[in-house]
Amino acid sequence: MNYALTPEQKVASRQRERLWTHIMICTTHAIDVVIISLFFWAGTVPWTAPLLWLGMTLISAGAGYVLICSPLNTRFENHTINTWQVSLNIGIQLIGLALFPQLAFFFLISLFTIFSWGALAMRWRPFLFSW
Repeated sequence: MNYALTPEQKVASRQRERLWTHIMICTTHAIDVVIISLFFWAGTVPWTAPLLWLGMTLISAGAGYVLICSPLNTRFENHTINTWQVSLNIGIQLIGLALFPQLAFFFLISLFTIFSWGALAMRWRPFLFSW
């Protein structure tokens, strides 16, 4: 019995992994929007914070989905597109940190979560570059 995947099966498997990773990232973004909304309801941040965060995460999720569905993703050596995802999410956290310093703890913890995920999924050179 031959358990080796054909090139087409390998591409399909990687595409399923990309989509699953993207679903997990979108779920995390949704949880972040809920948490920031709770900070708004507590009076910690202005009403623009949850809306801005929702907008940034929708742009991130949309861009990620477009990249995953484009034919470019099969050309990358890193089949889960981690460098792009980590870079974009670090940027979002740093924008949030700059705009809402009262939530610095939330954004810094999110940064460590992103780096932890990146460390597990990336090769060492792109990971060091992301730091």
